[in-house]
Amino acid sequence: MGAELVDLILSPDGWRTAPVEPRLAATLMYLDRLTREPESVTEAFIDEVIAAGATPSGLESASLVCLVFSVINRLVDAFGADLSPVEAQTLGAVLDKGGSAVARLRGRPKPWVRYGGTIPAPLTTCLQEVRQGKGDAPPPIRAAIEARVARQAGTIRPEPPALPEEVTDLVDTIAADAHGVTDAHIDRLKAAGWSEPAVYEFVFVASFAAGLGRLERAIRLLAAR
Repeated sequence: MGAELVDLILSPDGWRTAPVEPRLAATLMYLDRLTREPESVTEAFIDEVIAAGATPSGLESASLVCLVFSVINRLVDAFGADLSPVEAQTLGAVLDKGGSAVARLRGRPKPWVRYGGTIPAPLTTCLQEVRQGKGDAPPPIRAAIEARVARQAGTIRPEPPALPEEVTDLVDTIAADAHGVTDAHIDRLKAAGWSEPAVYEFVFVASFAAGLGRLERAIRLLAAR
């Protein structure tokens, strides 16, 4: 695939006109919907995508790609590219404790092995660390953030306990459009008594949940196909 074609596919809505084979075009249509409007990914839509040339196993693999970039893009958007060395070190420590979504995908099943409606074991481990692992933010708060954002991403979770208003404001912004995170969000959290590492954990948990929720919805719907 040439560089110009890749640039076209990666441009906003460029995939719609890119001269690619039907299977790839259908997969790109699926990824666009899963990324932008996860709750609109239904059994009927998946059947439409498969009829257009995509394969169930290919869609599962594409869903993992969606997870990875849903997490990474939100982290980059929320923190920006201008972290100071101290801030970068703090964020690195948070990621070490919480587990990188990319690193946790090591050891996942081979692409031709179907998931059968369950998320890969490394991600299950990461989810438990996100909810209950050691950190500056209390585990009940982290678990509530994960459930809230994952539900917004289209997966099934019990209704979580209410979060403090300043935390809700941050994580809902990350879930919808992390570009919207501003210094005001962070200042408000710090004014409420949350430490900087705790705030970074909020961002990581919300970003992880946005990706995982999309993956869970996708593989649940793909399980019977």
